[in-house]
Amino acid sequence: AYSVAERIREIVSNKPFAIKSQGISIDVTTSIGIGCYLDASDTPTTLIKRADVGLYRAKNAGRNRVILAAAA
Repeated sequence: AYSVAERIREIVSNKPFAIKSQGISIDVTTSIGIGCYLDASDTPTTLIKRADVGLYRAKNAGRNRVILAAAA
């Protein structure tokens, strides 16, 4: 999951978003949180919460990064 997320992050950050009708190009970055370390008691909700923790850690660490989150 990490390597796929990192490839997505790189692709997005290396390709500006263009608004052709306005002649504008905007740099876009991606922050991705990955909920890892599946536990027998996990549910889809706990995994999403864990990924959300990783997402906010990535944003708070400067954005444009992938963070693995082990606990919600």
